[in-house]
Amino acid sequence: NDETSLFRQHYSVLSNDTSKPDPPLTIELLPTSLGSFRILSHVHGMVGKLKQFGFSEEDLEEVLYMLAPERLFRMLLTWVISMLHMLFSFLAFKNEVGFWSGRETVAGLSQSAIIGNAICSIIIFLFLLDSDHTSRVVLVTVGTSTLIDMWKVSKVLKVQWSWTAMPRLKESTKKETQTREFDVQGIRYLSIALA
Repeated sequence: NDETSLFRQHYSVLSNDTSKPDPPLTIELLPTSLGSFRILSHVHGMVGKLKQFGFSEEDLEEVLYMLAPERLFRMLLTWVISMLHMLFSFLAFKNEVGFWSGRETVAGLSQSAIIGNAICSIIIFLFLLDSDHTSRVVLVTVGTSTLIDMWKVSKVLKVQWSWTAMPRLKESTKKETQTREFDVQGIRYLSIALA
């Protein structure tokens, strides 16, 4: 008997009124394979152990709902997508850190775009941190991206960190000063176009 797919949402309230007709009752008997029977018996054993740990009926229904046969494929697909997301995020972080750590000059890179991107990353991370339904995988990915963006801002602003003194700014080269001027001019034209 497979009771693992029977949830409270399937229950119907019965009336004590005998003048009403009996509710329809459909019983469906299907054979099961030995593998399915073993999995079902294992799930029944797991449910019994979860009851011993103090899980309520609602908690057990949520666990069984996730383990329902029609949900297993979705759960597996979600797991595969999460693993691919983590892999690609790691590769992107590795390439980004490799690009920025080897740069001596930031000529040709928009300072305002990098700072704006870092501010947006911080806002998104704080929003996700405040949300109750955010996955830890997403939080770790966005948090790591935010830390890298803040590190990039310190590289663009040429902040020199020291354990003994306050951080100080390095002087910009001629090409970096030209890039900053082009950046300011581009932002001015963009604000005029958007206004």
